[in-house]
Amino acid sequence: MRSFIPSFVIFLAVNLIIGSNCQWAGADTVRQPVRAGSFYPADPTELSQMIDRLTRKAQKTRLRTPADKSLKALVMPHAGYIYSGWTAAHAAIVLKQNQFTKVLLLGPDHFVGIRKSAICDVDAYQTPLGLIKLHRDTANLRRQPEMFQPLPVSRDQEHSLEVILPFLQTYLGSFELMPIIVGRPDVGSLATALNPYINDDTLLVVSSDLSHYLGYSEAVALDRDTVNGILNLDTAKQRRYRREPGPCGGIYGHCLFWRPINGKQTRFKCGFNRRTGAGSG
Repeated sequence: MRSFIPSFVIFLAVNLIIGSNCQWAGADTVRQPVRAGSFYPADPTELSQMIDRLTRKAQKTRLRTPADKSLKALVMPHAGYIYSGWTAAHAAIVLKQNQFTKVLLLGPDHFVGIRKSAICDVDAYQTPLGLIKLHRDTANLRRQPEMFQPLPVSRDQEHSLEVILPFLQTYLGSFELMPIIVGRPDVGSLATALNPYINDDTLLVVSSDLSHYLGYSEAVALDRDTVNGILNLDTAKQRRYRREPGPCGGIYGHCLFWRPINGKQTRFKCGFNRRTGAGSG
C-alpha cells in the first residue's frame, strides 16, 4: 500500500502538468483580435452599431451587382473604421447572408517581412462579433510551406485581415476562413496554389487601401488607374505596379485579379470615390 501511494501521486502530478499544458496549447489555437479598441470598437454592441451607421450611409450611394453577373471577389480597405469604414460598407453591402460558405482573404504584410505568403498557426480567428473557424482547405495550403510559411500567433500583429472580418461577419453571417498574409510572392505561383480551392461557394477578398498620403486628385487618378487595370486585365500595368509605387498594400493580391480563376478569365465591374462615397460602374 505504501509503494502504491507515491506512484499514484506521481501519476496524478504528471497528468495535471500534461493537462495544464494541453489547455494552454488549446488557447493558442485561436487568434485573438489585436486591433479591437483602436482600429474599431472592442465592444460588440458598439461595433455592430458602428457598422450599422456606416451601412445606412453607404446605402445612399450603393453599388449594384449587374443582374447577369455573379459576385466572385471584393477589394476592401483595412484602415481604421473612422477612415475607411464607409468604403468598406460600400463593398460589404453587396453581400447576402450565407451567400458564401468560404472566404479566401488576402491581406498585405505590414510587420514581419514575409518573403512569399504566410498563414497564422491557429485554428480560428476571434473578433468581438464571434469566432470564425478556418476552413479545412487551409490545411492543404499549410502542406506547401515553400509558398505559405507558418506564422506563430505570438508574431501575428497584422491588421489587414483582422479589420475586414467584422464586416464579413455582419453581412455574410456564418462562413469559414482561409486567411493569407501576402508578402512578395510570384503571382503566378500563388494563383496556381489557390485556384484549386476557389469554387462557387468561395468569396475572394483582397484587403488593400489602394493609396496613402496622396492629394485628392492624385488619389482619384491612381485609384481609377488601378480599377481600369483590373477591369481590362492589363498585365503590363500589373508588372509596372510591382516595380513602381502603386496601390498601397495588396498589389500582389490585386494581381490575382489579372489571373484566371479556375481556368476562366473573370471580368470585373467596380469603382469608388473615397471622398464622396459615389460608386461607378
